[in-house]
Amino acid sequence: MADEEARGAERMEVSPDLPQTPQRLASWWDQQADFHTTFLHHLAQLVPEIYFAEMDPDLEKQEESIRTSIFTPLEWYLFGEDPDICLEKLKHSGAFQLCGKVFKSGETTYSCRDCAIDPTCVLCMDCFQNSVHKNHRYKMHTSTGGGFCDCGDTEAWKTGPFCISHEPGTAGTTKENLRCSLNEEVIAQARKIFPSVIKYIVEMTIWEEEKELPSELQIREKNERYYCVLFNDEHHSYDHVIYSLQRALDCELAEAQLHTTAIDKEGRRAVKAGAFAACQEAKEDIKSHSENVSQHPLHVEVLHSEVMAHQKFALRLGSWMNKIMSYSSDFRQIFCQACLREEPGSENPCLISRLMLWDAKLYKGARKILHELIFSSFFMEMEYKKFFAMEFVKYYKQLQKEYISDDHDRSISITALSVQMFTVPTLARHLIEEQNVISVITETLLEVLPEYLDRNNKFNFQGYSQDKLGRVYAVICDLKYILISKPTVWTERLRIQFLEGFRSFLKILTCMQGMEEIRRQVGQHIEVDPDWEAAIAIQMQLKNILLMFQEWCACDEELLLVAYKECHKAVMSIARLNICRRKRENKKTKMKVKTLPPPPPPEFCPAFSKVVNLLNCDIMMYILRTIFERALVTDSNLWTEGMLQMAFHILALGLLEEKQQLQKAPEEEVTFDFYHKASRLGSSAMNAQNIQMLLEKLKGIPQLEGQKDMITWILQMFDTVKRLREKSCLIVTTVSGSESIKNDEITHDKEKAERKRKAEAARLHRQKIMAQMSALQKNFIETHKLMYDSTSEMSGKEDSIMEEESTPAVSDYSRIALGPKRGPSVIEKEVLTCILCQEEQEVKIENNAMVLSACVQKSTALTQHRGKPIEFSGESLDPLFMDADLAYGTYTGSCGHVMHAVCWQKYFEAVQLSFQQRIHVDLFDLESGEYLCPLCKSLCNTVIPIIPLQPRTINSENAEALAQLLTLARWIPTVLARISGYNIKHTKGEKPTIPVLFDQGMGDSTFEFHSILSYGIQPSIKYSNSIKEMVILFATTVYRIGLKVPPDEMDPRIPMMTWSTCAFTIQAIENLLGDEGKPLFGALQNRQHNGLKALMQFAIAQRSTCPQVLIQKHLIRLLSVVLPNLRSEDTPCLLSIDLFHVLVGAVLAFPSLYWDDTVDLQPSSISSSYNNLYLFHLITMAHMLQILLTIDTGLPTTQVQEDSEEAHSASSFMAEVSRYTSGCIGCDIPGWYLWVSLKNGITPYLRCAALFFHYLLGITPPEDLLTNSAEGEYSALCNYLSLPTNLFLLFQEYWHTVKPLLQRWCADPALLNCLKENSTIVRYPRIRNSLIALPDDYSCLLNQASHFRCPRSADDERKNPVLCLFCGAILCSQNICCQETVNGEEVGACIFHALHCGAGVCIFLKIRECRVVLVEGKARGCAYPAPYLDEYGETDPGLKRGNPLHLSHERYRKLHLVWQQHCIIEEIARSQETSQTLFGFNWQSL
Repeated sequence: MADEEARGAERMEVSPDLPQTPQRLASWWDQQADFHTTFLHHLAQLVPEIYFAEMDPDLEKQEESIRTSIFTPLEWYLFGEDPDICLEKLKHSGAFQLCGKVFKSGETTYSCRDCAIDPTCVLCMDCFQNSVHKNHRYKMHTSTGGGFCDCGDTEAWKTGPFCISHEPGTAGTTKENLRCSLNEEVIAQARKIFPSVIKYIVEMTIWEEEKELPSELQIREKNERYYCVLFNDEHHSYDHVIYSLQRALDCELAEAQLHTTAIDKEGRRAVKAGAFAACQEAKEDIKSHSENVSQHPLHVEVLHSEVMAHQKFALRLGSWMNKIMSYSSDFRQIFCQACLREEPGSENPCLISRLMLWDAKLYKGARKILHELIFSSFFMEMEYKKFFAMEFVKYYKQLQKEYISDDHDRSISITALSVQMFTVPTLARHLIEEQNVISVITETLLEVLPEYLDRNNKFNFQGYSQDKLGRVYAVICDLKYILISKPTVWTERLRIQFLEGFRSFLKILTCMQGMEEIRRQVGQHIEVDPDWEAAIAIQMQLKNILLMFQEWCACDEELLLVAYKECHKAVMSIARLNICRRKRENKKTKMKVKTLPPPPPPEFCPAFSKVVNLLNCDIMMYILRTIFERALVTDSNLWTEGMLQMAFHILALGLLEEKQQLQKAPEEEVTFDFYHKASRLGSSAMNAQNIQMLLEKLKGIPQLEGQKDMITWILQMFDTVKRLREKSCLIVTTVSGSESIKNDEITHDKEKAERKRKAEAARLHRQKIMAQMSALQKNFIETHKLMYDSTSEMSGKEDSIMEEESTPAVSDYSRIALGPKRGPSVIEKEVLTCILCQEEQEVKIENNAMVLSACVQKSTALTQHRGKPIEFSGESLDPLFMDADLAYGTYTGSCGHVMHAVCWQKYFEAVQLSFQQRIHVDLFDLESGEYLCPLCKSLCNTVIPIIPLQPRTINSENAEALAQLLTLARWIPTVLARISGYNIKHTKGEKPTIPVLFDQGMGDSTFEFHSILSYGIQPSIKYSNSIKEMVILFATTVYRIGLKVPPDEMDPRIPMMTWSTCAFTIQAIENLLGDEGKPLFGALQNRQHNGLKALMQFAIAQRSTCPQVLIQKHLIRLLSVVLPNLRSEDTPCLLSIDLFHVLVGAVLAFPSLYWDDTVDLQPSSISSSYNNLYLFHLITMAHMLQILLTIDTGLPTTQVQEDSEEAHSASSFMAEVSRYTSGCIGCDIPGWYLWVSLKNGITPYLRCAALFFHYLLGITPPEDLLTNSAEGEYSALCNYLSLPTNLFLLFQEYWHTVKPLLQRWCADPALLNCLKENSTIVRYPRIRNSLIALPDDYSCLLNQASHFRCPRSADDERKNPVLCLFCGAILCSQNICCQETVNGEEVGACIFHALHCGAGVCIFLKIRECRVVLVEGKARGCAYPAPYLDEYGETDPGLKRGNPLHLSHERYRKLHLVWQQHCIIEEIARSQETSQTLFGFNWQSL
């Protein structure tokens, strides 16, 4: 490889025979007589050397070599001086009137409804933003590529044809000013250079030889280096090409993907280099691996390295020509003249025509460059645009036929340029008059559609190719373009040419009249309906064109009369054809009538001999008689001729069968009596008739003239059978008839009894069903009594604590959650109904478990640091402490539906079984425990056990007595003594880590290990095994999803994750309620209420399933935050953690201090009330310090009274804190500002604490928290949580105890360091997250996307910009260039971004499509209505209608709530469940 690079470096050195500088080389060229030969000789020397390393090129080095050795000398030769100076002068000489911007695929275009001549007149983004049309009624569209900005084209716009940039008078942009910037010498040089350059580009682009170059380029010794080149097509999939390359070349996946991406982008790529034989072998291998029954092999060629080099350089030279022509109109005109010039004595057409005719054979990259050349030259000069259009029409039929046979998109076909010419009014008139373009287009249609004509010369599209017929529509579109502007002045030649085209169009309509007639099929069932889509589509396409022809004809009276005559001729011709066809069909019908009588039926074998009795049954007779009776009613629509034909046929078969039996056996032995039954009267009515009578009457109906012969024949058969019957004895016949009647009566009685029995069974079944429905209704009302009682005035027994809270039975005194005055827990008997088995069960701790369906998910909804790096695997994470920024949390939500644990397990097993038989895309991941709720179909991944709230009552006398003994000053050393005792027990001979007690009255030896037990204990709660199993299951799920690790029931972090999900879920719900301005307790949804209640009681029970020693270790670490005596190396800084998580963990873990080896105890109700009170007060004081240390010193303009008690307390407290922090915090902040900041900052914490203690203890909250009373909320929270409304009194009450704690908190080095690094501090209250602000006008977003460039791609290809609505980042979507690897899997840019920005869940807006997508994980997502609406209140996915779009704040708010309510996963699951797509979108590549 090194040798090859060295040889390549040697080859890229410029030949010593040539001048070494661009200026000298240009002078040397000027001295040569024949520039063309000299130029080709120069290219023959340099190009193969520069493009030697095609497999792994150094693009920068290649470009530098081309620039210095070819382009710069050419520019010196063109201008005769420094090209940079000349080009700069030309650049500033003025702007062009025409914009000429060529649209790339996906780029946004605009059209003005008020000013555009036709809908094809469009503007680019920049021109639109700088034009008057921005304030008009405009349309937006996404370009498919290949379009052209019409800014500056006066024929395209009624008013405002110029934007500010292209206005003629603004910058000296007149044509004369531009021309005068070029001198005659430059123009003469251009006439010398351009023909040679153009000829080289054309010759090498259409060169067919694979091994040889043109003779003028063969000046070097030929090497033996070849390339195996793979070309792009639209039939083979991306994955199929990668697979074929891997198999054929034995290469790695990454290399095959690189090749495939380049092939898809450029149209071809060299995939192997070497000798001819090796490349030929690779070619055959690729073909063999890519070919199958339904697909042709890939297109592969073996090209010589020098052929490949010159073809690649020819396209680069085309790009250089584009740049040069953009500076001057003279350059463009010289280029156009050279392209249109025909070589004397040559049969070949001009160069531009040769390029057009070769277009279908070119690969994608070559087409793009050559089309850009046409845009930047011919289409920028109106005169030469006309010449190009004439050449285009001259070869129109051939170009369209080649396009129809091609497989590339229309956007990269030369035929797509028709819209740029046919829609220009003056150019369209010229083409109609001079080249009869309407006839050319219609004749092209008549030549490409004959394969769809049937023998009657009518279109028949059955079995058509959808792709091929879709390409035919392009020809129809061209006809629409040419007719889009009606002429204002008619000339005689214009009339003649238009009428000729009109006659051709009538031929097409003649073929459409009567196409694919749908006839009623009689006698045979049609399994598959005929395909009508193609016929309807082409009819709809031609309908608009017919209206255009009508409008053209209406413009001129003389023309209109001639057109009427032509239409009359066409209609009469169709009528004559229809008459002839009907005569032929009638003749065939009459011939069929003569053959209607059926042949004698064959004799059945003995086993099937009874089949003939079907003809003889009473039901058959009744059917036949009914049909004939209905046929006698002239205006009846209850019969058809086909029905009569079948009835006649059955009647004939019955008579023939009876005739055969009578001829073979005596009449007495024949039981088949078809004749008698047909002759029997239908009823006992006076006007009753038998079948024979009915036939006589049918014979005289004129409408049945065609069936007259058949009726006559049947009546003759009746006579024949009658005569055969009369040969026998009349008595025998009578006896036989009476027996038959008797048998009929017996059969009738049996049938009547059977019907009665079935009716009775049906009645009993209905009664059973109604009873079941009544029971279900009763159970539903009982289960959802909350919903019913809240909407009615009926009094009764409530189902839930929420309803108990709304009753006035509870006094204000009892609505306190903490301390000695704690109110009673409101506990109700809870009887729930399983949604699976519909059985009721009371919720008790000793019963089998009942569960709530639930979904656990990672969340960043509360983060203060969006985009914070995330660990994809949490093997080493310590989740005990939550960061203060709440970057990543674990949220638990429930839909509120209840099941027995056993029923749920059976249901989940059944889902697993059906999952194995599923053939379409998976809706959920069973390996992760996912399933759909059986009732509401919400996505769930676990269940929460429903555990009843345990009664907690406090004796007020005992509580008051204990209050004198158990103060905070005694409670802290009691707890520390208990922890010290555990440390001594567990160290087992090692040096015990006994916390040092405070010096101020806390060193008393009376505090010993068992002191804590003296304040009240009780036995631990015993749960049933079923409940314990569900507790372990749910806890393990929270651990697995929260940390992204495999399940492990013994992992010590399981209780940490339990506490964390409880705290984070409460914070998320509180944040949502605050965001919506709803009351804390009065507006909770039923599923939120049930979910929180179950979650808190689960957290209590979860402690009992873990080793208590483990819980104690976690508790000591939690308490070390507020009790510095317990600090260790891993104790975090006070400012870096969320203290509500610490509160939840400490409260739930604190009962573990009552555990001992010998007995399992827990604190009594009164002990718990004090434990909870002091824990809450300690952590609240720490949080107050946290808020004041992080206060924002930017003072508001409004002043608040400074004389309040709270303001004085705040000032004095802040002075103490400033002293303890050594002046890191200033004490000059006004007291009123401190108090307001503290109150605002601590309110969310208090709201969360109220929710936590309510669902933990079941104590009714105050009325102000049940109603939307913002004024009384703060005082109600303080009262409920046993806090003074002036929170600084808390420090004053406990000052002697808390002062040393406060000093230790403030003196922490880590805390002081955080205060110095002010940028990393989280301030309180935390900012409520919301989706990013979007502009009101959607065109602003499109403008933003138009400037987006992929950070990893250097090309100018338009990407798919996608906007993250969480953080505002714009990403390059669905492109391999921005793919990332996560855990060994390739994921798209959006999926990778979602993992960091939203913990795998995110909301994106596809800007160019105006579509919102929700994603979750790596392989799941769905579409969601965009928040942008048009004036009719509708979204416009894909910008198909193109109406101006404006932001709907209501829709955007709804999208915001979907995120904050953690319903994104639920929305995705519902969308996927209702989707009928067999193979869904590949979300992993988004």
